[in-house]
Amino acid sequence: MLLLKEIQKQTVREEFVHITKEMIVQEGVDGVSARKIADIANCSYATIYNYFRDMNDLLWHVVASSMQDMQREFQGMESQKNYDIEDLKTLCRRYFEYFCSTPHLFTFFFFRDIGLPPPELAGSVSPPFVVPLAMRILEQSLQGASQEEIASYCGLITEALHGKMLFVFSNKEDLPRQEIANTIDTMVDLILRPVTGGA
Repeated sequence: MLLLKEIQKQTVREEFVHITKEMIVQEGVDGVSARKIADIANCSYATIYNYFRDMNDLLWHVVASSMQDMQREFQGMESQKNYDIEDLKTLCRRYFEYFCSTPHLFTFFFFRDIGLPPPELAGSVSPPFVVPLAMRILEQSLQGASQEEIASYCGLITEALHGKMLFVFSNKEDLPRQEIANTIDTMVDLILRPVTGGA
């Protein structure tokens, strides 16, 4: 009986997370409120607080759920055994394309202050998913480079990528997606030129 109640509780929690995530994707996080979520879930808004400490707690669970979505999206790349620089470019382009289809999610991830993650999620919501996979690709591609150098190049690439995405999603740049993809490839080449010799 206790197990059944726990399963029911988890099911309800997941439904609240799903509703909230869909609202963020469609409307942006500023459109999210406990009352709106409750209306869609057909319950009292106070019910939400039986499952989450507060709205930030709920939003952190949306972050965790969204990162799981991304991991599934990139599962094929994660399972590869051999990588090269072209794989890094592919990762960056696919990461960009993912957020192109969900720009409100990008804004939520990187610009909404929701405080510190709850203890049960602290180890599962950072760093951004792209970072550890980019590190693995660089470790194989830049043989002979130190871990410190690899971490520095990874940082430069991911920061430049997020900067490019910020310009695009804030409508500072209005470029066709293919042109942006080409720009991302060039960016990776330029950053890695000191260690690849411009290859």
